Amino acid sequence: MGVGNLGIFLWAAVGEVAEHMGMFDLASWQMWPLLGVTIFITLVLSLGHYIPVGMRFAMATFAAIWGLHFVMINEYEFMGRTSWITYPSCAIFLLLAIVFGYRMTRTRREDENMGYALALLLTAWTVLEYLWGWRIVPGPWMLK
Repeated sequence: MGVGNLGIFLWAAVGEVAEHMGMFDLASWQMWPLLGVTIFITLVLSLGHYIPVGMRFAMATFAAIWGLHFVMINEYEFMGRTSWITYPSCAIFLLLAIVFGYRMTRTRREDENMGYALALLLTAWTVLEYLWGWRIVPGPWMLK
């Protein structure tokens, strides 16, 4: 497994598994200080080039997944699934996905292409989660 996949693996292991086992809930609003510290440390280490590019990519992936999940879950929990705020949020993520997809097709460098492809995947997945939350498309739990 390449180090680029490490961020997704970390989210699956730390975010999803621990959450489903009831150990802690990373999407809870009480976790925002930890999320903020994680994003800050990721930015400092990335902008300062203190760690190898693969590890920066993994840390940024983990922080991005956590941040996107945090925003959507807290909107749903505090304002409701069909609150007016969820629609512009979803539209912003959809526009970001379109921009990332466009930029992915225009870049010539493989590392940039990979970054835009991952950003496209994460923002498009967030849009899909909004659609699942609104019950527009059936979520994985409905297919049993």
